Amino acid sequence: SGKLFVSYAWKANGGTTASNGLGSITSTVQANADAGFSIVQYGGTGSAATIGHGLSSAPEIIFSKQKTGSTDWVAGALDWTKYLEPNDTPAFRSASSVWNNTAPSSTVFSVAGSGGSNTSGGTNIAYCFHSVDSFSKIDSYEGNGDDYGTIVETGFEVSWILIKNVDSADNWVIFDNKRDTTNPREKILQANLDAVESTEAGAKVDFLANGFQLRGSGGGIGQTNTSGDTYLYMAFATDPDTEQPTLADS
Repeated sequence: SGKLFVSYAWKANGGTTASNGLGSITSTVQANADAGFSIVQYGGTGSAATIGHGLSSAPEIIFSKQKTGSTDWVAGALDWTKYLEPNDTPAFRSASSVWNNTAPSSTVFSVAGSGGSNTSGGTNIAYCFHSVDSFSKIDSYEGNGDDYGTIVETGFEVSWILIKNVDSADNWVIFDNKRDTTNPREKILQANLDAVESTEAGAKVDFLANGFQLRGSGGGIGQTNTSGDTYLYMAFATDPDTEQPTLADS
């Protein structure tokens, strides 16, 4: 009571699922191929395996969680010989026990014989995303440490961005155009924390008509523009005329 909330929602397939047998483990998939997003459920085997993801292109980021055990979230992106921890701040961690050192294909993603994505007897959920022209972009940029920092071209006006430093122990930082309506956007939520909305000198972004520009150069965990560090980002579009997503069925 009395608190403000924000919610981010991705439409999959209206609740309709399908069995996917393209991998060595049969999965249950709910996919929105147009939006580059799918929800995948599968049973862990404890042996290296592949899982069908239901999309038309290879996922560029995957968030995975075992439903039936106490294993933590794991994420894959950019370098599939490593993994990230969405519930924590570490940089890339090297391990073949998550994605089996194999990048996803247009039909399946790979999991190793152990770890948080394929424990024997466990039931797993994976959220898979890939970029869609004029709608979403998943990629990386390098920080330059300047108050007028790196400009990242996405090809669309940005409405929402998630950023994670893959070289250092920084938080998962979220900006959006509903909580913060003017540039620079500096009201951050940190997805790995239960902290309230906050601001930080090292975490500011300008939303542009064709992408975004990093504006923060200060120190502290959560910064988004450390010189020489590589940052993973997910960005989603807004229609500048309607303030709504540009994809009709998303």
